[in-house]
Order: sequence, then C-alpha cells, then structure tokens
Amino acid sequence: MSQANWDERYGATDRVWSGAPNPWLVEVAESLVPGSALDVGCGEGADAIWLAGHGWATTAVDFSPVALSRARSAAGDVSVRWEQRDLATWVPDRRFDLVSVQFFHAEPAVREAVHRAAWQATAGVLLVVGHDLAHPGPPPEEVRYGVSDIVAALPGAEIVRAETRERPRDAAPPAVDAVVVARRRG
Repeated sequence: MSQANWDERYGATDRVWSGAPNPWLVEVAESLVPGSALDVGCGEGADAIWLAGHGWATTAVDFSPVALSRARSAAGDVSVRWEQRDLATWVPDRRFDLVSVQFFHAEPAVREAVHRAAWQATAGVLLVVGHDLAHPGPPPEEVRYGVSDIVAALPGAEIVRAETRERPRDAAPPAVDAVVVARRRG
C-alpha cells in the first residue's frame, strides 16, 4: 500500500489499531534491561508509547504523516522521537538495543529490505512479528510470511526464537503469527 493509501486508512476512522502494545513485544521487552529502542512501522504508536513508558529511549518511524500525528497525540507526556521515513528506501543511521518490526506487510522485496535494514539498526535484540501464511484473514496471502522468510533476511544473526504462535482475538479465530527474536553476536 502507498503512503496515500495508509493516510486515507488512518484518516477514515478514529483508530485503526487497538491502542494496546503487541503482546510479543511486551514479552521480549520485559525480559531486557531498558536502553534504546526503535519501532519500525510504528503506525499509531502503541508499541513505541509502551516502550517509552517502560524506560526505553524510543524512536519510532513510519511513512504515514497521519499515523505519526495520531501517535504524537496518543503519547501525551510520554517522550518518543517520531520520524517520518519511507521504509522501502530507509537506511538506518544508528543502532538500538531493541528493534521491533511488528506486522510489516508489503510485497516480499520491500518487506525483506525492511527486515535487513532493521537488522542493520540492531545493536542487541531484534523482534520481527508478522501474520504467518496460516493466519486466517487479512492481510492478503501474498504479503504474509513465515518464520523462514524472516530468518532468511537476517544473515549472521543469532536466532534466539523462531516460531509460529497463536494469539487470541475477540470474536475471531486466533491470529497465527510468525515470531522471530534475533540477537547480534558480540
């Protein structure tokens, strides 16, 4: 989807996402000592706000100015560095202790480039989560991906966890997520 499509989607309703942090992010972040964090494709900012509220010096990037505006408003007094970036061409200029890429669904070449860039930005731990190929429902199957697709984009990474996990949802079958946690060696 283009920036204009996402801006239109964010502008069409008061809230696109739940406003709650993703549970896989909370699980991983709570096991680490807070440091610097990067939320890649932050959308309305729930993960970035949660990280910053739990002691992480947080930077969040997205290409939708509408999403970033909503994220800034939702953050209130919580300090997050918000940056507008086209993730398809993004080249990180620094490294972070924790990098999170949650549900970034794009054509495979763009998704792989974003996962590689996120790995380049990782000084410590990278968490990548996406709707697995077995996930019931949106997004379309052609932009879903599995654990092996994530791992293939992370050359040289120490893979700490690579699994398909179910996540309960209200009034729907469980979500099926591909979850990869990687650590930079040395």
